[in-house]
Amino acid sequence: HGWPRWGSEEISAYVGLHRDAYKYLHDQSVRLMNQGLTGEEIAERIALPDVLANKWYNRGYYGTMRHNAKAVYQRYLGWYDANPANLNGWPPEEAGAKYVAAMGGIEAAFKIAQTAFNNGDYRWSAEVASRIVFTNKDDSAARELLAKSFEQMGYQAEGSLWRNMYLTGAKEARVTPTVPSGTTFAADMVAAIDSAQLFELLAIRVDPAKAAGKSVAVAFVFPERTERFVVSLRNSVMVQESSAAAAVDATVTMPRTAMLAMLFAGKSPAELMRDGTLKIGGSPAALIALLSSLDAPGAQVPFPIVTP
Repeated sequence: HGWPRWGSEEISAYVGLHRDAYKYLHDQSVRLMNQGLTGEEIAERIALPDVLANKWYNRGYYGTMRHNAKAVYQRYLGWYDANPANLNGWPPEEAGAKYVAAMGGIEAAFKIAQTAFNNGDYRWSAEVASRIVFTNKDDSAARELLAKSFEQMGYQAEGSLWRNMYLTGAKEARVTPTVPSGTTFAADMVAAIDSAQLFELLAIRVDPAKAAGKSVAVAFVFPERTERFVVSLRNSVMVQESSAAAAVDATVTMPRTAMLAMLFAGKSPAELMRDGTLKIGGSPAALIALLSSLDAPGAQVPFPIVTP
């Protein structure tokens, strides 16, 4: 992440000053927390002293003081800022409509946002334009003003991550995403994890609506790995049973590669049974009940960040 350094004196100075920057960030964030400041208030106030900030390797080209001070706050105190008004706030779409109505409607709100933009207050113009967009995602003027506000803040951002976040937001404000921006499934990653983690991965794919009312336990045996796992589905929650002797409704025996093909590559249990890859003892319906409770692998819709 930086240039190589030579010489004990140069290295000691670099490591010491870089350490001090991180220590300052942590200690001053905690000091301000103890004075009652919230994460937002700490981020607005905290800054490195000149003796540290003047070193280029302590600049916020990647992480930033404003960003990471909030992370320190969250580590110790969580997301709640102690103001009950923020304990159960409205989601963005509902809040947007209420804010815009309080400003006198979309036309009045847009004038506020445009005036802020013209005056160089891009933080406020983005805030107000965002409220309009969450009220009416088809308001092209508000979306363009939001994009321009993000662009200006992106140009001014010293941190590369903040710049990229702003410019990504600007792009979405102008062009609604039509393809997924990411995926939770990667074949090489799934193949590399151990079998216990594989079932943990399955657990986060359980759809409560599909799993409602089901109560089954299935043992999975991977002979080539001498592994056996008992997986139960109850109360719309999937867990691995700790007891090897746990009662099961079915026992499924197959190579782990076949399990991966079934879970992530669209291979059906019936197809695997026909070619002899999968053998099942007990109730086949139990396996079907388990598998039919899962989201499709990697199924995602476009992931909006600045639009409803």
